[in-house]
Amino acid sequence: MIGGRRFPVLAVTAPKNDPREAALGNLLLAALGLGARGRWSERKYLLFELLVQYGVECLICDDAHDLSMPHLIFLKELTDQLFLAFPSHPLGLCLVTAGRGASIPLKEVFDQEDDDVDAISPTIGLPSPLLSGCQPYRGGSA
Repeated sequence: MIGGRRFPVLAVTAPKNDPREAALGNLLLAALGLGARGRWSERKYLLFELLVQYGVECLICDDAHDLSMPHLIFLKELTDQLFLAFPSHPLGLCLVTAGRGASIPLKEVFDQEDDDVDAISPTIGLPSPLLSGCQPYRGGSA
């Protein structure tokens, strides 16, 4: 906690038309009220520390269908590094996407041929744990 400020849930909207991991990182820093000055290679690891110091427990990324492969790899690195450093305080991740009909959001991204895709794809298709009282969306209207 910095200056008494705590952000248990930090939400950002995915960067549009900027596939660099720095674009997503800058949005996360801005959500914490910090600017994007300096080199990304230095700010990246500062962001990791700040998420812990601000007590971030869950990161929500809206419009996740706009995330690029570098964004997804960055999110995986972020959650992995924080878990390694603070195993008792894992960072939750919620990707909010939009889809139409039978389309699967992010499918094109996960289907890409890439050496780093194996770091992400094993979790696709596996049931994820739900918070108590939550139900998976089954389509239709309420």
